[in-house]
Amino acid sequence: MSEFQDLNPQQKVELASEFLLDAPPGELNDVIGDIRGLINDDEALEEGILPSLQKYNLDNFTPIELPGTEDKVLLSNYNLTQQGYFVDPRSQQKFKFDHLRQAISDIEAYEPDDELDVYRASLDTEVQKYTSQYYEDGKSAVYIQDLSLVVLIIGTKLNSKNYWNGQWKSIWTVTPNEEKLTGSISTKVHYYEEGNVQLDSSREVDLSLEAVEDPDNYAKNVIKQILKSENEYQTSLNEGYTHLAERAFSGLRRALPLTKTKMDWSKVMSYKIGSELNK
Repeated sequence: MSEFQDLNPQQKVELASEFLLDAPPGELNDVIGDIRGLINDDEALEEGILPSLQKYNLDNFTPIELPGTEDKVLLSNYNLTQQGYFVDPRSQQKFKFDHLRQAISDIEAYEPDDELDVYRASLDTEVQKYTSQYYEDGKSAVYIQDLSLVVLIIGTKLNSKNYWNGQWKSIWTVTPNEEKLTGSISTKVHYYEEGNVQLDSSREVDLSLEAVEDPDNYAKNVIKQILKSENEYQTSLNEGYTHLAERAFSGLRRALPLTKTKMDWSKVMSYKIGSELNK
């Protein structure tokens, strides 16, 4: 700790920013608060953490609410333009976002002129149906990148009262004129009651996709494959937990004492050890 205090404010911010990128779901502001206490220089802090804060928001698809809209927009590298605007195809708007103050500005109309937008709109409709059915608090978006469609899905569960938070995140990329679907699914869970345990799991997916020209049927086919893959991933997680409970964790502690008999504490005085303790 003394070595950290010997650093100048810029060096402290650079070092502390690495912790910000690893902030668990729903705990970003807590981490920033802890960093602020360590740095004790708000000007240096605000200037220094901005790149890490922006990267955190884009990597984690941070949802924000545009005025006058019901659906939240997911911030990502996939809907960020070279001019610094974020695009929201659903509301046909674009805007700028201050990552430090979490403020929206410069909202303008946005008219998609990409030929893929017909496919994007159909896929977006199906993705919204999927997330509303299978995610308790799911949020999604479909963006166009080059010649591909990118599906973003997040499901977040925050339960700080019981000392745990978690998030499911998946990215799916598909190109309408190609018969393949690639994806990345990840989960991150933080449990911190009288300790600090984090689960960070991920899986890469590469699937074949049936060629369908009709945008609506194409979208349904994509969602069918996403559902299948995400179900398989969740099943593998459940099986992994069962394996840990039955094998890995059981090896750390005996289920029964060497006598192979559970202790009956109501009759402890009848045991020899109980008699010895009573002397």
